[in-house]
This record gives sequence, C-alpha cells and structure tokens, in this order.
Amino acid sequence: VTCVGTDEPGEAALQELQSNGLSTEAIAHDPHHATGVALAQLDAEGKAVYDIVADSAWDHLPWTPGLAALAAEADAVCFGSLCQRSEVTAATVARFLEATRPDCLRIYDVNIRPPHFSREIIESSLRLSNVFKVNDEELLVIADLFGLPGAEEAVCAALRDRFGLQLVVVTKGDKGSSIYARFRTEHHPGHKATVVDTVGAGDSFTAALAVGLLQQRDLAAVQARASAVGAFVCGRAGAMCAVPAELCV
Repeated sequence: VTCVGTDEPGEAALQELQSNGLSTEAIAHDPHHATGVALAQLDAEGKAVYDIVADSAWDHLPWTPGLAALAAEADAVCFGSLCQRSEVTAATVARFLEATRPDCLRIYDVNIRPPHFSREIIESSLRLSNVFKVNDEELLVIADLFGLPGAEEAVCAALRDRFGLQLVVVTKGDKGSSIYARFRTEHHPGHKATVVDTVGAGDSFTAALAVGLLQQRDLAAVQARASAVGAFVCGRAGAMCAVPAELCV
C-alpha cells in the first residue's frame, strides 16, 4: 500500500514490484506529486544513512473503499513512523489499522528517520499495534521520549504493558536480537555475515518475523529464521535480493 507519481520512477517501481510477483492493485497514483525517492549513502561499515525527499506522492496517500476492503481481510499489516510524517498519510494509516480484524497481526516497525518522527506519532502507532519492532539505538530514543528508566528488558516490559503489546522485538545488528513476550523472553546471538550493505536488512527481518508468527511457529524458531534472513540480506547489495528457498519455507 503506497502512492506513486505518474512519472517514470513511479512506472519503474510498479514494474519492479510486478516482476517480483507482487500485486500493485493497492498502489495509488498521484498526478500532482513526484514518486518518492530515498538517497542512501553507505559508511565504511556498510550502514546506510538516508536522505528522504519531502512532499512526495506517498505523503498524499488517499483513503479509498479499496483500502477499507483490503484492511478488513488482512492477516497482517506492517507499518512505520516515516510514512506518517504527513497528516494525510498518517490519517490513512490510522484508518487502515482501525479497519483490520481484532486478530490481525499489526506490526509497528518504528523505523526512526530524523526529523520525521514525534512522540505523538509513536504513541498513537503503539496503541494501534500488537507487535513492536525496534532496533537498539531507536529503543534509547523511545525510552527518553517516554521517560522510561532502566535497561533494555525493563524498558521493553514497560512498553509492552503500557500499550498491551503481544511482543516487543529488539534487533541489535551483529549482536543479534531479543523478543520480549509477556511470559517469555528469547535471545538470539545473530548470524555472522560479511556486510555489503544494510539496506533492507531490517525490513527482511520483519517480513520473516511476520511470516513465522502467522504460521504460529515456535517463537525461538521464528526469531532464528528472521535473523538468518536479515544476515543474508546484509551480504547482498541493494534493498531487494533473491532469498534462498531454504530461508523462505
């Protein structure tokens, strides 16, 4: 679900998605704004720093009957903070989440991109989600925003309890990840990877997490698979790469 401009980059994006077997039916077209662009620069360790062009088509995502129908049948929704930097798209995201079924998996991958976030957006998003995914650096920002003292586990427990979350998932780069459920905690050391670039690694981890949760697999197995997928993507250039079949099962 997004919005592209009626321009060459928009057409290229649609073709790329279709060539990878993805539906573009829920993608809106905006003749008045250009397709969004994110310019990624890699540091010496392959970590990306982004320059995200403002007032793009996806900042003007309209609410439509088609989105209402899609929300009502969705088994899982993943969303973030950046897409809510404009009032128009923030309102559409909120309406979509509110239109989902009670049992829908609503994963909030906070994905902080300064200056495109606020306490208000993060708080409203947490209230609309049931799984919160955050990296260790973002968790420090959120702990400060909400005045939550203590170490990682205490902060995650406070967020989980305050917002009624099923899971809080913390990724830590080459240090692995942790998942905090109400009566269970899982830690994974991560997989060794030769980092080419980190673009798409967090998103691929979240995608594998969502699939595993929908399949109702054991939480430790879900975490291990998500970690393996994220590590694999770190070893490949670009945001979209072919993932081996054994990581897709």
